[in-house]
This record gives sequence, C-alpha cells and structure tokens, in this order.
Amino acid sequence: MLFRSRERIARDVHDSLGHALVALNVQLEATQRLYRVDPQSAGEQMEAMKALVRENMATLRRTIAGLRAPVLGNRPLRQALHEHCLTVSRRTGMTVSCRVDEAADYLPLTLAETIWAVAQEALTNVEKHAHAGQAELELTVAEAEVCLRVRDDGIGLPDDACKRPEHYGLRGMRKRVEGLGGVLSLHTGHNSAGSGTVVQATLPLVRADVRS
Repeated sequence: MLFRSRERIARDVHDSLGHALVALNVQLEATQRLYRVDPQSAGEQMEAMKALVRENMATLRRTIAGLRAPVLGNRPLRQALHEHCLTVSRRTGMTVSCRVDEAADYLPLTLAETIWAVAQEALTNVEKHAHAGQAELELTVAEAEVCLRVRDDGIGLPDDACKRPEHYGLRGMRKRVEGLGGVLSLHTGHNSAGSGTVVQATLPLVRADVRS
C-alpha cells in the first residue's frame, strides 16, 4: 500500500510540477528574447509565469499533504484538452489541432483523468523533443473503447527511447493506461525528419460506468 501511494504521489508531482517547469523554461527563454524588442509584452509574460508558479505551488502543497485534488478541477475533459492544446500552440508556435468527441465529457472520472494525464505527457514530449511544426490530438469514444492519439510531424524518437522510459514519461503513461486495462502504443520514425511520432492509448469503456 505504501509503495502504491508513493508511486501515485510521484506521478502526480511529475504530471503537475514537471509539466509546469517545462512550460516555465520555454516561457523564460522566450521572455528573455522578448525583453530586447518589447519590454511591455515581456512584462506581461512575467506576470503569467508568476501566476503559473503560484498555481503549482498550491498543487505541490496539496500533494505533499497527501491530498489528491481532481486534476481536471471543474472543467469538462473536452474543454481541458482544447485549452491545453491552445496553450501549447501559443507557447511553442506549433500548430496544435484538437478533435475530441462530445461524449468525452461523460466518461468516468478515473478514465477522464488518465486520458488527461497521458495527453499532457504526450504533448510535453512533442514540445521537448520532436522539433515539430504541427501536432494533432484526437480523442474518439466508441461503444466499447476510448482511443487517444497524439501525432506530430517532428524528427521522431531515438531508437532507445523505450529503453529510457523515464526520460520520455513512457513508464508513467503506460502504467496509467494498463492500470485501467488499456494498451499504450508508440510509433515513431526514429530520427527521420518529418516522420513524426504517434502515441496511442486505447482504453476499455463500460457503458454502465459512463456518467449521465
């Protein structure tokens, strides 16, 4: 029980604080360049970063206290995914499209939170490693399963990416998906420019569990 609790807390810290630090690093580099040409806009970026820091400090305090706040807050899953894709697009300059079935908002909470965590991690990998110009998130809800796909047109992952799962967050994604009886698959062009990577999570859906 203690081991499972520690693993859960580690995943929560990675999903919240880890992603926030990646975002802050990108924004700091952009702000540093922006100060030379547009100090006012750079100041606005600094205020946004301060707000992000405050938000994640609160999340970290809840995690340390052993309280796992709902990762989606009060937002429906579709809204959360669309907002996150828009944020990544604005931050990186990539074109990030998002297509999500309306039925996504009626998924069981545990399933919705798993999809949200995997989507965040997959897009973080695109942002950090892919050197992509375009990315696409697609979530489809069928009669018996839910399928999340995150594609990009970047350079692909290195050949040994699956041997270094912690580096790309693959272990955490796989454990979350398999913990709900799903399958996580990874298809990549292995450093071939433009071939990109596809991360796909397929999870079973029991209709009786869908919230009305």
